[in-house]
Amino acid sequence: MQILNAPSFFRKLKILGLQSFHNEQAVNFRYGLLQRIPTLECLQVLECSFKEIFSCGRQVTIQEQHATGTAIVHLKRLLLRGLPYLENICKKGSQLDPLLEKLEILKVCECSRLIKLVPSTVSFKHLTFIEVQNCNKLVNLLAPSTAKSLVQLRTLRIVECKMIEEIIANDQEEEAEDEIEFMQLQVLELVFLLKLTSFCSRHWVFKFPLLTKVNVKGCPRMEAFSKGVSRTPKLHKVQVEGTKEWYWERNLNATIDKLFHGKVALQSVEKLELSQLPKLQEIWHGQFPNRSFSKLRELIVEKCDFVSKVISMKLLRLLNNLVELKVGSCDLLEAVFDFEGTDDIEDHGQNRAGTHLRKLTLSHLPRLKHLWNKDPKGLFSFENLQEIHVLNCGVLIYLFPASVAKGLERLQELKIDSCAQMKEMVAMEEGIPESTIIINFVFPRVISVFLKDLPELEHFYPGPHTIEWPKLKWIYTIFCGKLEIFTIDSINFHETDPEDDQQVAIIQQPLFSIEKVLPNIEALSLDGKDAMRICNGQYVVDDLFCNLTFLRLQSFDDEQAASNFSYWFIQKIPHLKGLVVKYSSFQEIFPCQRHEAGETQTMTVVQLIRCMHA
Repeated sequence: MQILNAPSFFRKLKILGLQSFHNEQAVNFRYGLLQRIPTLECLQVLECSFKEIFSCGRQVTIQEQHATGTAIVHLKRLLLRGLPYLENICKKGSQLDPLLEKLEILKVCECSRLIKLVPSTVSFKHLTFIEVQNCNKLVNLLAPSTAKSLVQLRTLRIVECKMIEEIIANDQEEEAEDEIEFMQLQVLELVFLLKLTSFCSRHWVFKFPLLTKVNVKGCPRMEAFSKGVSRTPKLHKVQVEGTKEWYWERNLNATIDKLFHGKVALQSVEKLELSQLPKLQEIWHGQFPNRSFSKLRELIVEKCDFVSKVISMKLLRLLNNLVELKVGSCDLLEAVFDFEGTDDIEDHGQNRAGTHLRKLTLSHLPRLKHLWNKDPKGLFSFENLQEIHVLNCGVLIYLFPASVAKGLERLQELKIDSCAQMKEMVAMEEGIPESTIIINFVFPRVISVFLKDLPELEHFYPGPHTIEWPKLKWIYTIFCGKLEIFTIDSINFHETDPEDDQQVAIIQQPLFSIEKVLPNIEALSLDGKDAMRICNGQYVVDDLFCNLTFLRLQSFDDEQAASNFSYWFIQKIPHLKGLVVKYSSFQEIFPCQRHEAGETQTMTVVQLIRCMHA
């Protein structure tokens, strides 16, 4: 910015762009610089750390202009984008009329701390275009007095401002306005404003004599266009963006009511937070038109104590494009997917269906008993699931019905944490007597398995079965004391007598086969007996850990463990780069020497870049 101190260089400059300026001492944009560029018409400030753009406290007099060699700047275009610390464009009391009075285009995007667009004292008599996008602390857009000055405004576009509740503020400090007229406004777009309830909550008359295009998308809380009368003589249709259909019902208020209370808007919404929509909560378990939720990609159900089940099978059939489902902190929830009453569907042989759901996240659900309260048995496929995260579901006994588990061909990440009563990951398949049929589970794309704090978990599946994890690279199993993690010698199920004592071995068969899984593993976290077996060399065979780069061992439960860590097994792990040892009583991790048969051996772990003993 030093170059701007030479005013003679910029006598003809019309466009000035400032980008990526980060200086802790320069919290405000240097407004005085603009006075050195009298021809400036367009100012762009991008990705900078300014807290304020125009901090001028008063107008500059003609005498001061001559004395200082400065000039009044009349901006026509102002673009502010990516200013995460911006709190004010200008503060209340700043006399900036000469600077902004001829502004024609205003764009403000990605200013996450901006609370007010401009103070109520600012007037925009020449402004024709306003776009505000991703400014998530704005509660309203304009004061009534500023709105009344917008006599030339033609386009108003507000996009993805999460907290905005109304466009024109219900400002009690200003004098009451009987009516506000937007004389030239032709296009109004309101897009993904999740908390928007109306254009204005005051009972004023709004006149839009030239308004011909209104697009509304993703405004699920909008109940009416405004509390007062809205006069739009040239407007005869409203479009829900993302669809080709137009709607009209007597007037703008009635049309908005039809769109949202009539569930038309549910056709276009892409992200939905149920807790934010009290009216939708009232009808959540009812019937919806066939095209409802046709574009919904993300559904969040949090702190919704009115639900005991989240999604019925009928509703699931409407969620054709749902990709992510998050459910959390619903104290009364007992099931996520409700498949009760599907016997008739099975009997009548109705078409099988599927979902595009890729990510499922469940957390803090104290009464959750089932993800699926009934095995869908192929009536509904969940084959596109890629990530499943389950956290702190205290009474959940199992995760999957058998038919669902057998169809998870695209699953990549499985994470289960702090489920105190979980006994098995997959429930016994209905209608199959225990120990008579071997069930085969194949997870061809699973990369990561995370199991933590599951004290009652004993099995993957309670009956005889086989599991294949051909792509598994990351294993984390901590505080799962009853679960057998590894096996070395495979059990031949076909030769096992169901009444033989060896049947216990089948039921308690380990989760992973060492020979099949460990050669692909890159990161491994174990505790207890499995950690001790690693140290004792029981799992360490030549080439078995050929790809392992990170190893975490903790909570050794062998009272006979030596006071020093048995680190010699590391020699069998050629590519190890990280080692973590936690919650153990070792006095020393790497003794510099050890004696064997009268010889002294010294080990240097060159590739080990991180070691922690906590």
